[in-house]
Amino acid sequence: MTAQPTIPFVADRRARAEAQARQVYKAVATHARNVFSPDVTRGAVTPFTIASGAGFAQTSIEAIGSLLGPASASGELFRRALNVTLDGNYGVTVPNIAASAAGVSFVSEGNPLKVRNFTFDSVTLTPLKIGFISALTREVAEATSAEAMVRDVMARDLSLGVDTFLLDATAGSTTRPAGLRNGVAAISAASGGGATALASDLAALAGAVAAVGGTDVIFVAAAKEAMKIKVLTPLLTVPVFASSGLADGTVVAIAPSALVVAGSPDAPRIEISKETTLHFEDTTPLALSTVGTPNTVAAPVRSLYQTDCVAIRLIAELNWVLRSSSGIAWTQSVTW
Repeated sequence: MTAQPTIPFVADRRARAEAQARQVYKAVATHARNVFSPDVTRGAVTPFTIASGAGFAQTSIEAIGSLLGPASASGELFRRALNVTLDGNYGVTVPNIAASAAGVSFVSEGNPLKVRNFTFDSVTLTPLKIGFISALTREVAEATSAEAMVRDVMARDLSLGVDTFLLDATAGSTTRPAGLRNGVAAISAASGGGATALASDLAALAGAVAAVGGTDVIFVAAAKEAMKIKVLTPLLTVPVFASSGLADGTVVAIAPSALVVAGSPDAPRIEISKETTLHFEDTTPLALSTVGTPNTVAAPVRSLYQTDCVAIRLIAELNWVLRSSSGIAWTQSVTW
């Protein structure tokens, strides 16, 4: 009897990432509650162990993507981009090839083919650090809804932060990667409003990145415009994602093949402390005290031990680069 061929099992990466993210949030919430347990003597900072952090057994790119919240376009972009790992190295070099039709031609029988002279250049991605700290009172950490609260806080903070950096127009530095719109001028939005202007804008954006991505394009827009695109173009098959990192009226087209994302093979580090002192500043935090003329003292400063609070810190290595400036196009102040 001939054996019937079996159907290969294809893993659902999204379902796996979501399950791992739930493990992360649950572990964080449980650990936050346990920090306040009077039955255990703990140090100032208690990191996750291998056992408690089992949900982090993945690359940092996938782990970060699974932590990003519903208002994040960066998670979807990261999953579709070229992912490379830093793997303990100072940097990784990503080669580029400048595509050209100049070396392609028809030849008659017996005649030689052209020898294509490829043009190579490259970019090096070095480890860059992204992270944040969130503080909770003991009462909140011990509440039965702490897991949902921690999930919401971490997802919203991380989503807004990564999306804002990824989609802005700021030049890169030794601290952060360049925003994808850096150095790319906006395309003028179509006038007149309505579905006609919307179609013109989307066509212009897609056409601008076609040389790099072909029909493989993703639209990212502010939440209001993303919803309008989905309502006014129900037959559109191109992915459309909303981002809280874009201003109203802004729409971006990205060729995911042009985006390279790099991270450490280690998972994001999450540490919890109840005995440290923090400068509670969400714009430009300072060292608690700095020698100078005059000396600088950060304010306001809060002792977690004295105020019965707990802090959760997330740190991950993350970097990205757009291999071609033609891999992105954007417009603003749309009329529809």
